[in-house]
Amino acid sequence: MNWSCMMLPLRCFVVLSVAWAGLPVALAGGDETEQVLTLDLDASEISRNLLHGKMTFPVSPGPLTLVYPKWIQGEHGPNGHIADLVGLKFTANGQPIAWRRDDFDAYQFHLEVPAEVSQLEAELELIISPQASGYSRAASTTDKLGAINWYQIVLYNAAQPIDQQTIRASLTLPEKWELGGALPVAKTHGSRTDFAPVSVETLCDSPTHCGLHCREIAIGPAEGPQHSIFFTADDPAGYDISPEMKSTLDNVVTETQAVFGEPPYRSYQFLLMLSDHIGYYGMEHHESSDNRGPLGMVTDPLYRKTRHGWLLCHEFVHAWNGKYRRPIGMSPPDHHAPLKTDMLWVYEGLTHYYGFVLAVRSGFWDPQTARDNFARIAARAEIESGREWRSLEDTAIAAHYQYRAARPDGWYRRRGTDFYDEAAMVWLEADTLIRQQTHGKKSLDDFCLAFYANGQETPRVDPFTYQQMVACLNEVAPYDWDTFFNERVRQPGAQPPTGGITRGGWQLTVQTEPTEYFANAEKQSHDVDLSHTLGIVLQGNGTVEDIVPGSPADQAGVIARMKLIAVDGDRWTPELIRAAIADPGQDGEVELLFERNDRLSGFNVTYRGGNKYPTLTRATDGSPDYLSDILAPRK
Repeated sequence: MNWSCMMLPLRCFVVLSVAWAGLPVALAGGDETEQVLTLDLDASEISRNLLHGKMTFPVSPGPLTLVYPKWIQGEHGPNGHIADLVGLKFTANGQPIAWRRDDFDAYQFHLEVPAEVSQLEAELELIISPQASGYSRAASTTDKLGAINWYQIVLYNAAQPIDQQTIRASLTLPEKWELGGALPVAKTHGSRTDFAPVSVETLCDSPTHCGLHCREIAIGPAEGPQHSIFFTADDPAGYDISPEMKSTLDNVVTETQAVFGEPPYRSYQFLLMLSDHIGYYGMEHHESSDNRGPLGMVTDPLYRKTRHGWLLCHEFVHAWNGKYRRPIGMSPPDHHAPLKTDMLWVYEGLTHYYGFVLAVRSGFWDPQTARDNFARIAARAEIESGREWRSLEDTAIAAHYQYRAARPDGWYRRRGTDFYDEAAMVWLEADTLIRQQTHGKKSLDDFCLAFYANGQETPRVDPFTYQQMVACLNEVAPYDWDTFFNERVRQPGAQPPTGGITRGGWQLTVQTEPTEYFANAEKQSHDVDLSHTLGIVLQGNGTVEDIVPGSPADQAGVIARMKLIAVDGDRWTPELIRAAIADPGQDGEVELLFERNDRLSGFNVTYRGGNKYPTLTRATDGSPDYLSDILAPRK
């Protein structure tokens, strides 16, 4: 272990690691009912998108402020579902207690506790979003399954850090449903499960998946902390995995531990919800991850070669990078303090990079899929005008509104959540640079093993600073890392992130036929991506999703939300418009007819470059093939 890379004591928000581990918490005083919050959650109507909760709070007479979680770790913003919290009522000794919402902060509730009252009761309900997309606000229930994030239906005392508030929760499910998650179970009787007391922080960090069709499979090595994957599916066929997939899931654990070292958890459970009627989702937690995807995510080869192939790897890496070690500004004492997100290019970017790499090392992806994905990111950056006016770091600082304002139109001008994709390319370049500087003797894996070491098989938080991260990189491979990151992360107008590709022994090129990765992504999204030719992205129904600034379509006057009707006089299809791009005729024009606000408009788009699909080809200058070395399994 390279102790020079370990962080020096800063400040600690975790008082007892046992509380993080979810073990029964030692209670002060005699009667534990005086010391513990309780939450009885009735999920019998979860299929109707309703949760019903009852809480009790130990209180003293006088003013009391209760708080609903606002800033959500992992969502990186003030995204608490306050608008979906309904039916809020308080009583004490059978009498109603009046409450008033804070005038300036809708997440705080003020009450006056009467004399001789030691316990406050509350009733509350949560309306679960049924919308098709929207990350944490996307649908998370069907008639056969559901996901419960406890931070969406809990209140806590504003006067005390949440790792010092103990809560005992219970959950009542529909008949014959089962549940999975990291919360320790005290007892189960019928449809009700009682959990052991934990801190409010641990409860909020421990999602529960439940459903009619469930299956849990042990994965990873037999020794050390135990790992499992808990499937919940609309149909049992969704988790009828092949021996090859079982081996891949085993590899996710062993390959990730080979990079990051000793685990920062006692046990770990991948929660995976499979349905074609819920939103795509992934969220990191200390001893579990909340993953959601289509029914065929682990059985249909189509999904293995799209973004679903890296999801489990990405969220598992977060156990080390994001949950155990995280930028100091992202370690607040509760869910009300704002998050300082300027280093999301490390928190998410490094995680995203290893999500791609480990997808190959574990067997979800093949190397060609990863190369085509790197090509996609680099080629998109080349046509993104937003990079001219704002830095990569700025996309991280503004993450809390980037997510909420991330509608597709204007993406190229706005520059979206580039602290994922583009930051991953920065870390690819850092990896190839270390290999180049050390003549292949060291890599970014060595940095990760040093920087994220000493997990101690215990859920805890060890914050770090930018300076400590740079110091550790210098221990692995001396270099002017501060200038390296300043040029790529902090400065607007940075060059497109192709350095890792070229240092890795490859070059960004295009081909006239779609790559398998590109074709699979379009099948999954139903979009028609013409961004590298005409400069537009179409939805499956022909609606213009976005336009590349300065592209032929942009110069012709096409705007977002128009709906394509015809190409060269014929009703449009994806095949027809691509054929027109391949052969626009002697005048080099593609005639497009659009509808907007019940009016038709024709545009002649001049383009003669043919169809273009980004890919990588091996460099011919004899440079080392570091990229293939990066993608090779460690175990």
